[in-house]
Amino acid sequence: MWGMILSLVGDVVISISLALQKLAHNRLKAQGLKAQGGTVKRTAHLRMPVWWLGSFGMLAGEICNFVAYGDSNTPASVVTAMGCVGIIANNFISTLCLGASRHSP
Repeated sequence: MWGMILSLVGDVVISISLALQKLAHNRLKAQGLKAQGGTVKRTAHLRMPVWWLGSFGMLAGEICNFVAYGDSNTPASVVTAMGCVGIIANNFISTLCLGASRHSP
């Protein structure tokens, strides 16, 4: 049971982390378009706290999944199946954080 809960929490944390990293890159892109020539340095995201928060969240989520696979009471097949929750969570979280519905395809 604990492995399943850890996997669910890990997948949601990973989804939030991905949205935060994408948010940081979108902010850089918006700033770069307003700057001289419209270019952004390749390592500019490393100076953004939002990007680092996303990176550490990603690490925490992956550790949760790793520990979930080690739980002797939860089969690996259940932990793997919980990965689909990450896809569903990513759909909702990215729409909320990134405002995907406001952009045209």
